[in-house]
Amino acid sequence: MNVSCSGLDGCPGRYCGRLQHGLKCEPICGACPIGYRLFNHSDICSPCNEDAVPRDYMYFLFMILVTLSGHLVVLAMEVIKGKRTRTRNLVVTACICVLECVVAGIITLLLFEPYGNVVIKSCGARQVSDFYPIFYNPVPDFVHEIDCVSEVVHPL
Repeated sequence: MNVSCSGLDGCPGRYCGRLQHGLKCEPICGACPIGYRLFNHSDICSPCNEDAVPRDYMYFLFMILVTLSGHLVVLAMEVIKGKRTRTRNLVVTACICVLECVVAGIITLLLFEPYGNVVIKSCGARQVSDFYPIFYNPVPDFVHEIDCVSEVVHPL
């Protein structure tokens, strides 16, 4: 059930917000979904449309390399155990691992907004706390914590 945005109280905490659907807002404050964040001290989760900076591309490349490293470690363990002894099979398997990670990265970019484009959109980092939002969950009554943890800084 959505209610008018103007009649709602502000959300507590630095990272709690609500989604807006036309002129109506969700009544409960919570974490903004992936691809949204709070801008300009408002309580409305807004979409992230900033162009990516080199750090965002490096993060994406790092995630692909971590996956590739996992594949290659398993392949190396098979070589050590003696399951793969032929050099040709080893090279073909390593090339398939690289191809799998690259194709998965491209498909990931195609499935996120803007759909069908190999473009990274980012929310950007405004302050150090954007990297650690879990430490900024509000506790309005000093008993119950409102979970507003979301991935504030992400490159997709």
